[in-house]
Amino acid sequence: MKFKLAHVSDIHFFHLCKSPLQFFNGRFYGNFNYLFSRRKHFDQNQIFALAQGLKKENISSILISGDLTCTATDKELSTSKRMLEVLKELGFTLYVLPGNHDVYTKRSFLKKDFYTRLEKQIDFTGDYSLNLIDHHVVGYKLPHNVHLVLLDLTKYNSFIDANGHFTSPIERNFKHLLREIDPTGSIILSAHFPYDTFKAPKAHLIDGDRLEALIKNDHRIKLYLHGHRHAPRIETRETHLLIDSGSVSLKESSSYNLIEFDEEHFETTLYTNDRKVKNAVVRKRS
Repeated sequence: MKFKLAHVSDIHFFHLCKSPLQFFNGRFYGNFNYLFSRRKHFDQNQIFALAQGLKKENISSILISGDLTCTATDKELSTSKRMLEVLKELGFTLYVLPGNHDVYTKRSFLKKDFYTRLEKQIDFTGDYSLNLIDHHVVGYKLPHNVHLVLLDLTKYNSFIDANGHFTSPIERNFKHLLREIDPTGSIILSAHFPYDTFKAPKAHLIDGDRLEALIKNDHRIKLYLHGHRHAPRIETRETHLLIDSGSVSLKESSSYNLIEFDEEHFETTLYTNDRKVKNAVVRKRS
């Protein structure tokens, strides 16, 4: 029987920050951006409608690849927490990692607010020796000898930047985890940021070329799932599929990916406004 995993990203729950401290931590820019731009294009309730549809299709697992919030305020994290509770009440197994908007201020990044607020709803420890909170890397065992690996590549940015960073410590931890995973297994890898060059120079993954090289050199990695760009895609690379789920909250082009796999194949289908727009298949063993 095929295992089904829904991949969504960039929900961007928003609550207006009225504190005067926002002028010192950059939240004023996030508020301005939402009120005069994002609000026209985003509907934060679409994740709940999608969840009901996924439930009817007997899909039991959801991966959220970051940006649950806009500026990582307490209210936005509380809304994210409640959303996760609703999804769990519906019976979904959840896999979640942060995006750049979830570590929007220096305090939220250093205090790890994303993790401390959500760790009761999400298992950040996984099935191996490394965990997402302390090591920025975690692995989970899925059916059919498939392993889901999540990378937290967030960093503290100035309010005009939106970069991630594949740092040397994360690279060492990632390599360590890869050594723990069954050499005959297959790997789905996910981070918030795409590893390839992004058109916005202040919104790319620093040292993403090193991550790309590791992916190409480990043929167990068959899918790389990300968000960040709000631009859904499925691209076939030499050894794997590169997949952006887009944003589930966009009013006119809400999108997500459905990944299905068995002993032989991975199949991913991109949906926009509940319509299939692209499909790709990759064999587990080349």
